[in-house]
Amino acid sequence: MYARVYGIEKRYRRSDADLPKSLMIIENLLGFKPHEDRLEFDLSFWAGGLGG
Repeated sequence: MYARVYGIEKRYRRSDADLPKSLMIIENLLGFKPHEDRLEFDLSFWAGGLGG
């Protein structure tokens, strides 16, 4: 039996084309709005499970 991995990965970086959306995600995670000129980030989220 082989396990199959299914999932969704989302990645947000400072260099994203949709920077306002990425900054909204950061603000929601931190609970406050950081100074954009001092912010460097690279976040990756994965959701999924194993199937057989």
